[in-house]
Amino acid sequence: MTKEEVHIIRDSDPALSYKGACLYYDETPFSGIVKGTFAYQEFETGLPHNRHIRLHPNGEVALLARYFTGKPTMHYEFSATGELNPATYIAYNTFPDYSLHNVKNAQHPGFFQGELGRLEYEKEVFTGVKVGNYAYWEYSVGLLDELHVEFHQNGELAKVGKYDMAEKQWEVNFYDNGELVNTGKTKA
Repeated sequence: MTKEEVHIIRDSDPALSYKGACLYYDETPFSGIVKGTFAYQEFETGLPHNRHIRLHPNGEVALLARYFTGKPTMHYEFSATGELNPATYIAYNTFPDYSLHNVKNAQHPGFFQGELGRLEYEKEVFTGVKVGNYAYWEYSVGLLDELHVEFHQNGELAKVGKYDMAEKQWEVNFYDNGELVNTGKTKA
């Protein structure tokens, strides 16, 4: 998905509706991002696809899930203190970079910027997901890669962007009232 293809819709938009398990926007299966209070979800042709992220009001991650054309591939739920609830952990076909040992809290003292500006965790170049502080980051070999999502403290989406090995592909920003700051082709 490029910036020109990004469609971001608020979950309360009256044009959104479900027909069975499929999400529609104005009678068309929806492809894009649905934003809600402390929530970010991706859809493709009406079905959950890729990441679903939900935070607790204190900025800690509540849910990390991934889907592939409507089928779950992983599901983690966390307490408000950032601890995994083991009863809710489901790994259907977990992507290696998103295995549980690669999901790290941003508050952990093991994070630091290493050589060449790469993020390190406990003296190793970090590959995985860093969560907390009202944000979600994906890293590969210490570089911001793929998705970066930030929320305002009131739960509104603040920023969403896609990266390719630290090179920004696109980014969309929102004010704390949910209004768009800059855009490609987006609906917010």
